[in-house]
Amino acid sequence: NGYLAVEGGVNYAVTSFRIERSEFDVTLGLAATTWIPINSNNNFGLAIAVPVGLAYDFTEVPLEIFLRVSPGITLIPSTSFYIGGTLGILYHF
Repeated sequence: NGYLAVEGGVNYAVTSFRIERSEFDVTLGLAATTWIPINSNNNFGLAIAVPVGLAYDFTEVPLEIFLRVSPGITLIPSTSFYIGGTLGILYHF
């Protein structure tokens, strides 16, 4: 779409629960996202979000999978509500 997106934030496991032998973390965080235009027809963007998610750490390998829903507020170029989602994998080393 002509943008480079960069996100940074913090994420905490607020509680966990078990399904049979698998343990899942419920997470809550705070993040800032910026959209940097690659071509001159796009605008710079900045947003703040509160991601809420579900994470599973594999016990045999240093991997984590997660699903997050991130409601937030776009601050630049205009103020508006937005919601984002993420499905991801983390490698712990």
